[in-house]
Amino acid sequence: METLKAKKKNGQMDFLLYVTVLLLCAFGLVMVFSASYYYAQNKASLNYDGLYYLKNQAKYMAMGLGVMIVMSRVDYHYLEKLRNVGLMVTLLLMLATVFWGEDINGAKRWLNLFDVITFQPSELAKFVLILYMASFMTRRAPQMKSFTRGIVPMLIIMCIICILLLLQKNMSMMVIMVMTGAVMLFFGGARMAHLVTLAGIAAPVMVIAVLSEEYRKARMTMFSSGRNLARWTISRTPHPARSENAGSSPKAAKNWPMELSWPG
Repeated sequence: METLKAKKKNGQMDFLLYVTVLLLCAFGLVMVFSASYYYAQNKASLNYDGLYYLKNQAKYMAMGLGVMIVMSRVDYHYLEKLRNVGLMVTLLLMLATVFWGEDINGAKRWLNLFDVITFQPSELAKFVLILYMASFMTRRAPQMKSFTRGIVPMLIIMCIICILLLLQKNMSMMVIMVMTGAVMLFFGGARMAHLVTLAGIAAPVMVIAVLSEEYRKARMTMFSSGRNLARWTISRTPHPARSENAGSSPKAAKNWPMELSWPG
């Protein structure tokens, strides 16, 4: 009877985990809409469509959910066999991004492959890092209490990825990688003393990385003072595509899109 129940459950997703993913995706859609609506409705290149980014995000979210459902039916042992190849391919793609990635606002995070697809190799790196670390720690569970034999090999992989991300000027993704690696080490059985020591070393490194670039300092200090927030101003401007019919009366101005501005 127990064997039959086990077979019945095989391939089924964890319902609680599935609902959690859906809630996170829904929250992400709300954040994208909140952050992009006023910007998108003022962009001629987007046809003044305030929902452009929301619809785009929803499209890719639906695709991602479809892939998630398919992958939930695949035995993870097959994925484990791809850990070494996946890691090497990901590192090569990230290295290629450093040299040949698309330069957007001074950062190279996107890689264009033969004008067919443009993507961020760092997104692939998140999945590959989890896969590689999970496989390593499962096969060497007794060694995870050892710093040199258990943690150091994982730190080498994490450091290589983080260095490539810094070269791409993608510190936000680097922070995600560090946090992901730390969580994996914790659940993999690493000693708490080792993790605390590593956290003490990583903290000043993060501070130095932030202070090394002006745009990073600006991000960290922008909301550090209430006076900074007070300098932002909100104004309404006529919609370019509707300016002929909108008029300039106070009643019509209520329908003009709002925009945030930073005094120069």
